[in-house]
Amino acid sequence: ALTVVGDDLYFVANDCNNTGVELMKYNQDLVGIPNTLFDGGLDVYPNPVQKDLHLDLTLKRNERLRVRVADMTGRSFYDTDTIEYPKGRTKLEVPMRDMPAGAYIYYITNENGTTYLTGKVIKQ
Repeated sequence: ALTVVGDDLYFVANDCNNTGVELMKYNQDLVGIPNTLFDGGLDVYPNPVQKDLHLDLTLKRNERLRVRVADMTGRSFYDTDTIEYPKGRTKLEVPMRDMPAGAYIYYITNENGTTYLTGKVIKQ
């Protein structure tokens, strides 16, 4: 299960050192993995959301991307195929009105499965 507290993502994983499963914490600022792979911009609104989440994607070149929204357990509620998006601005709508209230994570990945962008959205 994934749990976000503040800017930290907590999860359970095997540390590969034969000590078994442990609680892990990921913080992008502490780990130092910036989103430098993504050459563009993203505006996500409204947050918190009640009906539809808007993703305004700005690309500097054509990109094949997949967009996914999942709950904190990793279960997908919205998932696209990998789609070719044109250079410039693209507006995407993610219907969230029928989703239960709570925290969700959005993921934007390239055609190779590399995560370009991720963030937290609250559904009221």
